[in-house]
Amino acid sequence: MKTLILSCCIILLCIEVQAQQSVYNSGNLTIASNASMMVTGDLVNTSTASLRNNGTLNLKSNLSNTGTFASDSGLTEFIGTALQQITGSTAFYNLHINNSSTGIMLNNSISVAHDLNMEDGNVDLNGSNITLGTLATLLNETNDKRIFGSSGVITTTRSLNAPNKLNVGGMGAILTTSANLGSTTVSRGHSIQMNGSDFSVQRYFDITPTNNSALDARLRFSYFDNELAGMTESDMVMWRSTDGGSTWSILSIDSADYSANYVVKSGIPAFSRWTINGQNWGGLPVELLHFTADCEQGNRQLSWAVASETNNSYFTVARSADGISYQNISTIQGAGNGGYHEYQYIDAEVLPLSTVYYRLQQTDNDGVQKTFPAVSSSSCSNETTTTQILIYPNPFTEIIYVRLEAKEAGTILLGIYDGEAKLLRSQPLECAVGMNVFAVDLQHLAKGEYHVTISQGSTVTSTMIMKN
Repeated sequence: MKTLILSCCIILLCIEVQAQQSVYNSGNLTIASNASMMVTGDLVNTSTASLRNNGTLNLKSNLSNTGTFASDSGLTEFIGTALQQITGSTAFYNLHINNSSTGIMLNNSISVAHDLNMEDGNVDLNGSNITLGTLATLLNETNDKRIFGSSGVITTTRSLNAPNKLNVGGMGAILTTSANLGSTTVSRGHSIQMNGSDFSVQRYFDITPTNNSALDARLRFSYFDNELAGMTESDMVMWRSTDGGSTWSILSIDSADYSANYVVKSGIPAFSRWTINGQNWGGLPVELLHFTADCEQGNRQLSWAVASETNNSYFTVARSADGISYQNISTIQGAGNGGYHEYQYIDAEVLPLSTVYYRLQQTDNDGVQKTFPAVSSSSCSNETTTTQILIYPNPFTEIIYVRLEAKEAGTILLGIYDGEAKLLRSQPLECAVGMNVFAVDLQHLAKGEYHVTISQGSTVTSTMIMKN
C-alpha cells in the first residue's frame, strides 16, 4: 500500500481531497469548515503532529493518534467495510460510526463533544472508555448497532436540577426527581454483575449525584435484547449496589414495557449502581460438567457430574442402536438443589452392537425438560487413551481452549451442538503424547448455551459451555 506523508502546514479550504493510501501526518494539518478529506488507508497522526478537523474527515481504515487531534465543529466518520480501530486518546466533536462490517474497536479512551451517532456497526470498548461532553448525545443506538464490551464504560457528567424523564446523554438511564442533584456522573458498563450464583444482564449504570439523599427518584432502565444473556424479561427485577457491585439488594419493579425494552423503579431514595436480572434466574437449572460412556468390567458405565443444580427433579437415561430412535432405560433421582454432584449408571444388558448411543435428559420440579447431546460407546475392549479434559474459559466470548492429556498419539473429534442437540461443528484434533492445548474459535456463534463433545476410542465426554 502506498503512503502519503504530510510534514508541513496544510490547510484544506472548501475542497474535497481523497487520499487513496495511508496518510502519515507529522506536521500541521487543518481541515477547514467547508472542506472534506477521505482516507482509504490508515490515518496516522504522529507524536509531533497536529490535526484539526473543522470539516469532514471520512476514514475507511484505522486511526492512530499519538499527537494532537482537535475538533471545534468537525465530523469524523468511520465508513469502513471491515473492523476499524482507534488507537491513541482522541477528542472528537461529532463522531459517526457508519461501518458496514462489525464496527470499530477502541484501543484507548476517547471523548466526544457533541454527537456520537451510531449509523451502522458496533463499538467495542475493549477496556477503554468513551466520555461524552456536557452537550454530547449518543444517537441511533439499537440492538444491532450498539456499544458493548466486557470492560470499559461510556460516561458523562452533567449538572442536573429536577430532571424530568431525562435520558442523560442518550445512554438509556432516564431520571426523574424534583431534587437538585447538582453535578451528576452517569456511567454505563456492560460487564455481567454477579450476586452469588445469579448474574445480571450485560448492562449496568453507575449514577453518582452530588446531592444523593431523600431523592424520591424514578429510574427507567433501558436495555437491548442482545444484552439479556438468555433471561426471561417477564421475570425482571432491579438490583441495587452501594459498594460498586460487591453486594446487591433485590428490588421489585413498578412497571415495564418489554417490547420497548425498559423497566421502571420509583421511590428511589438515593442513586448508586443499578442493573436488572430475572427474578427466578439462578444460572442454568443444571450446570453439566461432563457426560461420559466408559467400559467397566465388560459393562457400559455412564458417568456425569454437575457443578450445580437448582430444582432438579430427576435424570432420564435413554439408549439407541442408531443414534436416532431412543428408548428410556433408567430414571436417576436428582439432588434437587446444591453444588457439585456426581452420578453413575451401569448398563449391564449385553447388546450385540458395535456402537451404542446414550442420551441424558434432565427434568425440573416444574416439569421443564432439557436434553443433552448424546454420547456413544463402542467395543468395551478398548482402553481409554485420554485423561483430564478441561475446556475453558466458561462462559466464553470468542475462543475456547481444550486441554487434555493423551496417553498415546492420535486423533480426537470435537463436536459443537446447540441447545436442541443439533451438530454445528465437527473438528478433528491431532494429539501428541502428553498434554495438549487446542484453541477453538467460536466467535461466529450467537450468545447462548452450547455443548462440546470430545470423542476418542470408546469414550465420549460432553460438556456444557455458555457464550456471553
